[in-house]
Amino acid sequence: EVPADLAGFIHSFVAFAEKFPMSIVLSDMATPGNPMLHVNREFCRLTGFTKKETQGRNCRFLQGPKTEAASAAVIQDALRRGADCFVKITNYRKNG
Repeated sequence: EVPADLAGFIHSFVAFAEKFPMSIVLSDMATPGNPMLHVNREFCRLTGFTKKETQGRNCRFLQGPKTEAASAAVIQDALRRGADCFVKITNYRKNG
């Protein structure tokens, strides 16, 4: 459920994200596990997962055997600190 004071912003952002030509994920950082609340069409096209399959899951489900552990650690640290980070990370599509 979207908090009332954020509803307008969230709905506007989602409408923009749907048309954006790059993959966008909106996660709930206030909930343990940081579940995904919304992924855009490009994310679905790129990964092969549907919106329904991603909702409520953490982005880590895209990781696999060749995912760089150091890159994942940098992302986790940046999220904990509320900081930006730039890394190369290997994620996996639904079909491998």
